[in-house]
Amino acid sequence: MTSSLLDSMSNGRRLYFKCEHLQRTGSFKLRGALNALLRMPQGYAGVVAHSSGNHGQALAWAADRLRLVCCVVVPNDTPAAKIQPMRSYGAEVHFCQPNYSDRRRVCDRLAAERRLYPVPSSDHWDVISGQASVGLELIEQVPELDAVLVPVCGGGLAAGVALASATMSKAAEPASASAARSSVRVYCVEAAG
Repeated sequence: MTSSLLDSMSNGRRLYFKCEHLQRTGSFKLRGALNALLRMPQGYAGVVAHSSGNHGQALAWAADRLRLVCCVVVPNDTPAAKIQPMRSYGAEVHFCQPNYSDRRRVCDRLAAERRLYPVPSSDHWDVISGQASVGLELIEQVPELDAVLVPVCGGGLAAGVALASATMSKAAEPASASAARSSVRVYCVEAAG
């Protein structure tokens, strides 16, 4: 999509927007979740993930379509508006404390007890390669791109788009949530010795 208003504010640049909020579950997360489930190894009774909303919804939708059991671990302070869609797609919702270590603990326990395949929201090759379809579509739809700006939270979308697009120049994230920039800076310092 384009916007003449935003174009007029961008110093003569033509801007293109990939409107992932129009996906079935409201975000790009569906691409990675579905790809991970389609590539899931045999022998599992279903899938499990921890999520505050979008990944859980996407995984539940994909699991429902593939007739798989889906468990989503959510912090106990997750808004009902995020939980309801997961349940409507057939997910079992399991609550945990609102911190990363408890999310992982409950998720790992469910995976072990019920033979569920863990599908993290961003640090999983099949999830990242599913998100890469965003970059592939950008290249096909607008081959004359000079740069690609990608919002960063967990990094799965940015990693996928980077894989698909040699034109990627920057990742965008809120200044108050600079985890991606900080992690790159730490990695570069550690790699330099």
